[in-house]
Amino acid sequence: MNKIARTQIYLDTRYKSKKNLYPVKLRVTFNRKQKYYNTTFNYSKKEFLDIMSPNCNQTNKRKQSKLTDIQSVAIKIIDKLPDFTFERFEKMFKSPNGDPIINTFYESYIKKLISNDQISTANTYKVSLNSLLKFKNIEKIKFTDIDVDFLKKYEKWQISKGNSISTVGVHLRPLRTIFNIAIEDNILGEVYYPFKKNKYQIPKALNKKRAFSIDDIKKILFFESEIGSNIDRAKDIWTFSYLCNGMNMKDIFNLKYKNIDFKLKKIQFIRAKTANTHRQNITPIIIPLLNETLSIINKWGNYPQNTESYVFPVLEEGLSPEKQVSRIKQATKVINKYLDIIGKQLHLNIKLTTYTARHSYSTVQKRKGTSIEYISESLGHTSISTTQLYLDSFEDETRLEAAKKLLEFD
Repeated sequence: MNKIARTQIYLDTRYKSKKNLYPVKLRVTFNRKQKYYNTTFNYSKKEFLDIMSPNCNQTNKRKQSKLTDIQSVAIKIIDKLPDFTFERFEKMFKSPNGDPIINTFYESYIKKLISNDQISTANTYKVSLNSLLKFKNIEKIKFTDIDVDFLKKYEKWQISKGNSISTVGVHLRPLRTIFNIAIEDNILGEVYYPFKKNKYQIPKALNKKRAFSIDDIKKILFFESEIGSNIDRAKDIWTFSYLCNGMNMKDIFNLKYKNIDFKLKKIQFIRAKTANTHRQNITPIIIPLLNETLSIINKWGNYPQNTESYVFPVLEEGLSPEKQVSRIKQATKVINKYLDIIGKQLHLNIKLTTYTARHSYSTVQKRKGTSIEYISESLGHTSISTTQLYLDSFEDETRLEAAKKLLEFD
């Protein structure tokens, strides 16, 4: 038993209710630090003394047993922990019988993401937890409730609701992360991990065609629109993204003039996705400032061009992280609305959205013979395997030409 951490059932006489009752709490002492944990019991001073007396009556013995059960659970948890911390203890103690529940870990990690200004990711975790709770129709889920059978049924339930395989993955990847955190914290044994290769694999959807051919890209870039209109702006933002290494909307709207070197004609920035991580030596993305890109900045950018000013008029100083996410989401929604109009007028075979600029950039680079290593670096990916997801397959014409070569014997 870990004798450094001590427990005691304690009547907290600092807080008295209107009925002259005091809350019963569990007191845990570790390295001279004390923390108190609520129970559902409230007694007067006399009642508490009678209940905890060695010679109490049968009724009080039952009450005493309920209190000592709480302390027993705490002691068992302390015994399980190789290295006691209050945080680890709390995650298990707040669970029924010391069996850690997933809710607590989700909530803790979501708070961490929010404090790190990763609002969109935090929202993804909230959606994931709510989906699991809805599936089970309960308020709390224990880690031990989730096994291969649970995950298969959950996947089937999602599909039956008309959701895609991609949606299943979006909801289950956060769950996998939460399992990993619990195991790393020694709260959960690896035997309970259901995502091993020989157990359950989170399904991956087939990569949809999201990259345009060079001919279609030309049509988009030279699409005639009324200067200054919403359609004109949507086309220019898509063009800016395409010419700037497929820069996503969050990074575009977070650009400041200090990220642009007009003399050396380059844009240099850290992706918002990696800026909030704890990775060391994050490599900035450097993009040549083409005349076409500069023209878009001068056309739609904020004036005056102060170093600390945002390039595009979507964000402004002083906005909360939540407000920033909302602004970017709304701006992207409007842009996609008008891109869809362009796509339909051009009769494109892929829905034109802001996301296709990134895929088109990477795929065109691949088709032009650019190395995957360079494409990966320009996209800001940490691994080439991630880049592979962005690279669309070659056009059918290219495949046909390659197949014909099999019969060229001369």
